[in-house]
Amino acid sequence: RTDILRFAFEDSHGVLVEAARDETEGVLRLTPDELADGSAAALVTPDGEIARSVRVMEELFILAQSDSSLSGLARSLAATRGETSIAFLRAAVGRPETITRTDAFVWSMSTFGMVARLHLVSLTQRQGHIRRRTLERLALFQS
Repeated sequence: RTDILRFAFEDSHGVLVEAARDETEGVLRLTPDELADGSAAALVTPDGEIARSVRVMEELFILAQSDSSLSGLARSLAATRGETSIAFLRAAVGRPETITRTDAFVWSMSTFGMVARLHLVSLTQRQGHIRRRTLERLALFQS
């Protein structure tokens, strides 16, 4: 069961990462606008529905949190999200050396909060909401 859940997460996580990723010579580079656009494209479909990969990830986190036998999977999922977050932040912030693991953890948790809020935002407003919130949060790291 844990292997199936881990595979489902890794598949969904890969979709999210590839949707916003642009590698040049092994170095991830994104402008703030590219990060915001990539986030919106990865998290919701063009018609505003929450992306399948995001829904799968939400369900996996909920399941892992409610089943003590899956606590290791929950820790693994959180760690993997942190690694992705630090890469995105370092790619989009003008001073990548200033981004710490704590910054990445906070970014990741904020992203999950934003995703949870998508359930309360109308379909037509979801992409704009993601884009705006991503740029607002990113500005905190650039000041």
